Amino acid sequence: MNYPIRVVHFYPVWLSQTATWLYYQILYLPDWIEPHVVCETTANLEQFPVSSLYSLSREPNWRSLIDRGLRRAGLRTHLGLLRRVVRQTHADLVHFHFGPMASANLPAIMGTGVRSCVTFYGLDVKQLPQNDPQLRKRYQWMFQHIDAVLCEGPFMASEIPPLGCPAEKVHVHHLGVPLKDLPYRPRSWRPGQPLKLLIASSWIPKKGIPWALQAIARLAAEIPLELTIVGDAPVGSNRGTLEKNHILELLATPPLRDITRQAGYVSHQEMIRMAYEHHIFVSTSITADNGDTEGGAPVAITEMAASGMPIVASRHCDIPNVVVDRKTGMLSDEKDVEGILESLRWFTANPAKWEPMLRAGRERIESLFDCSVQGKRLAELYAQVVSTHQRTHRHAIFGRR
Repeated sequence: MNYPIRVVHFYPVWLSQTATWLYYQILYLPDWIEPHVVCETTANLEQFPVSSLYSLSREPNWRSLIDRGLRRAGLRTHLGLLRRVVRQTHADLVHFHFGPMASANLPAIMGTGVRSCVTFYGLDVKQLPQNDPQLRKRYQWMFQHIDAVLCEGPFMASEIPPLGCPAEKVHVHHLGVPLKDLPYRPRSWRPGQPLKLLIASSWIPKKGIPWALQAIARLAAEIPLELTIVGDAPVGSNRGTLEKNHILELLATPPLRDITRQAGYVSHQEMIRMAYEHHIFVSTSITADNGDTEGGAPVAITEMAASGMPIVASRHCDIPNVVVDRKTGMLSDEKDVEGILESLRWFTANPAKWEPMLRAGRERIESLFDCSVQGKRLAELYAQVVSTHQRTHRHAIFGRR
């Protein structure tokens, strides 16, 4: 096999503040992988720099107008820039992020001989194909032509074959976190001092924030509490706006009104800094009424567990694969206010038992979710996909390097 292996990553916007997990997948690849990024528009480049970036927004205006016009007219679904970059970089593999991105843009690379894979993340597993029969049909075509399908954990892996994907194409690949940036500082708490709770996520229904707030309000009647909420409703999301209104109604009532600080969206670096100032991370995801789920598990849970923070979460999708109930954190059923409250009460009743649980949580993250390790594992998967196919077609198109 020729090295380096050239991999083109496709994602529409490079990169939103809430997609740090995608940046890590590229940042921690070993040197024998040569990554390139193709997108339509860019954002936050100072936070997420990459050495090889191709954006439609940087193309001449006439190319952008033609490309968007063809797609708007329904004459094609894919981004023309992707095919040009695949040829220009002599790519070995294209890695699509999210199922709809692959189903729409896989035609761009058909006939080039380049291999392909897609990672599913949650929204694209349940809600989108459930609510869009045409997308489900496109999935079935895509699954027949794509070489590998990646997902965060075993729960999501079980959800993909029913969509029409051959089971042998599905691979579990955990999303890693950078342990070097997450020093282990086990939290401790003394009864009588304020218990500082942190919630950090977008304000959308699947995050289950209102259920957590109801439990926290009840706990605040028992002990001194301080609550910080990081996040907000996504811009332009009707469901997010409705969820935000519900959350704000709860926060306007005592005792939450008096104990809560709303931080809004912050940079990832700032969120991690804030985490070390708090005692417990609360992340009680649910299956939303429209079918939206985490699919896998929020990466924030992995980060907080790595940092030595107690976790109160829900038995939802692949969260139990990150947090082992009563061993590395506390889990309750979805929408179970009483269960969330009991999880919080366990920590307040057992401050001397925090450290063994937190140490076990850190060790689990080290063994399964370390970016440095996961980057190597992703590279090995790329090599496996490329090496199991004959490359004579590629050489006929590109010539020998």
